[in-house]
Amino acid sequence: MRVRGTLVAAVRGPGLAPAVELGSITLFVLALVSPALIVVGVGVLTTPVALFWARRYAQLRRVRGCDLAGCGFPRPTVRSRPV
Repeated sequence: MRVRGTLVAAVRGPGLAPAVELGSITLFVLALVSPALIVVGVGVLTTPVALFWARRYAQLRRVRGCDLAGCGFPRPTVRSRPV
């Protein structure tokens, strides 16, 4: 448990835990609410943007965790946006 706590604290960064949690929660809520707003018409514009930033944030967290843990597997890549 001690190693896990150290890794979690290192990924979050010193003093950044509330900001990181707020960013995670905000993107999560935005990714859930945005498709529901398609009925109103706003979701058509916000859903692709919200999901793009949520994927990008998840990739950033994966890379930081992999670097910190010294993983032997290659980093996952985010596909580019369709043209």
